[in-house]
Amino acid sequence: MLEVRELHAGYGKVTVLHAVTIAVPEGSVVTIIGSNGAGKTTLLRVISGLIRPSGGIIALDGRPLPSMPHQVVARGVVHVPEGRKVFPNLTVEENLLMGAFRGGRGRELRSRMTLMYEQFPVLGSRRRQYAGTLSGGEQQMLAIARGLMSRPRLLMLDEPSLGLAPMIVQAVFGIVAEIRRQGTTVLLVEQNAGKALGLADWGYVLETGRVVVEGKGCDLARNPMVKRAYLGETREVNA
Repeated sequence: MLEVRELHAGYGKVTVLHAVTIAVPEGSVVTIIGSNGAGKTTLLRVISGLIRPSGGIIALDGRPLPSMPHQVVARGVVHVPEGRKVFPNLTVEENLLMGAFRGGRGRELRSRMTLMYEQFPVLGSRRRQYAGTLSGGEQQMLAIARGLMSRPRLLMLDEPSLGLAPMIVQAVFGIVAEIRRQGTTVLLVEQNAGKALGLADWGYVLETGRVVVEGKGCDLARNPMVKRAYLGETREVNA
């Protein structure tokens, strides 16, 4: 579905991504883990058209992905950014409408709104409430629902569990699993490596802008280097 090959990108004269190559098969959950500053967010920004690459190829279904964000969304690739980025002075419903770039009009749009309220009941009960007054977890659900309003084929989620309580983190990962079950492909950047690898079909480890390890999510979760660096496990020392 999505192919990124030999991608180079950065900010000004600073190169952040060095020949990054990843693939996201249709119907899968693919996760990217790595420490802060590894280039994970930059990679999503390049794919979504917010940053121009200096080299490499980004293709969807074998065709180059456009370079303008609205054109990327029109191709069915939607980016839910880190930090939620809801419109605080708009209501929940208005935020959802802002995401309906590809959601149709009239009956189709109303049907899409109803589906979001069914999938995220807390949003339905707060549809007239200003987004800025929601809790962090509710704002994250709103950000994901807003992304789904455009009916994406590929949903890119950047750190959806960041700053949330453990119970809410569990709910967010449940939502991601349900999104995949309903047929939407997911590219997930996530600080909670254990949860991410437990959900992912395939994963990549990014370090200083380079892919250093890749494999099935379950295999990466057992990889000694990954366990030490990202899962909080230390090597046993013989007495």
